[in-house]
Amino acid sequence: MFENLLLHMVNLEHDKNKLVDEYFPGQTKERNRFRDLLDNYIAKIDILITNNLCIGENSDNSLPFVVIGSDIEVIDMKTNDVFNYRMVTPYNNKEAHDVSIFSPVGKSMLLKKVGDEVTINTPGGKLKYKIQSIKMPLSQPS
Repeated sequence: MFENLLLHMVNLEHDKNKLVDEYFPGQTKERNRFRDLLDNYIAKIDILITNNLCIGENSDNSLPFVVIGSDIEVIDMKTNDVFNYRMVTPYNNKEAHDVSIFSPVGKSMLLKKVGDEVTINTPGGKLKYKIQSIKMPLSQPS
């Protein structure tokens, strides 16, 4: 898993400008905010790798914060319903539970920690979730 996170970070760092240009072609505040979010994300992944995070057969694959490719369990603060999501890039948004990093849910949850409460503005209204768990499946992040 360590190698997968390292490869993920290197690939994202390499493709960051292409990704930003493709989804935010104009010079907008949202483009700059997302570029800053990606820079912060890459820096946090680097710290995670530098601290030799142990993810593998002998661990529960928990992560300290939401990363691309992680499975996130949240509880709706209004209804107490539990939802499971997988954080993905737009290229890998294929399953019903997949959440793109560009979506309102994805942008709100990326880099959040277990126990964090997240308010998400969606076209259907505001959602308020509390993050219950963050785990990395034993496959390469998306």
